[in-house]
Amino acid sequence: MTNRTAVAKDQKTYWQREHKKRITFPGIHGNKPSYPIPKFTAFMKRRYRNKQTRILDIGCGSGRNSIALAKKGFAVVGVDFSTEALRHAKEKTRATGLVVRTRTKFRLLDVTCRWPYRKHSFDAVIDCLVTVQIPNPGRLTVYEEAHRVLKEGGYYLFYGIGPTDARKRW
Repeated sequence: MTNRTAVAKDQKTYWQREHKKRITFPGIHGNKPSYPIPKFTAFMKRRYRNKQTRILDIGCGSGRNSIALAKKGFAVVGVDFSTEALRHAKEKTRATGLVVRTRTKFRLLDVTCRWPYRKHSFDAVIDCLVTVQIPNPGRLTVYEEAHRVLKEGGYYLFYGIGPTDARKRW
């Protein structure tokens, strides 16, 4: 981890606390997936039909999107820098049953640093409310790494909201 790309320590501390106390953003701790996930799931099912499809869920938090995708048959790797979030994700996955557990893996990863995945190893990368919170140069690293790990013709789903025009922060 270099100073150039590592997510700020205070941001990690904030999210560890949020995932432990669950008070500021109650929606992210539930089981309902992010707004675009059901439509994205339907699109991916049509696009890949019966092929084994691998999806990387960056900033997966407590796993709600990863689990929803795994329930639809996708092989999902969820990554987050919060150990507390990953603990919740693994608990939720165990509670959902064997099928989801075998299709979902959760890993500790600061996405603003180089990712430990091979080039062209995922059919899709989902970014729900993650990079909108990361300032450059970390955000640029995320996009470069996503491009590197996506298969030719793969998909990057970005879903973000914010009070400012994100392009101005680049």
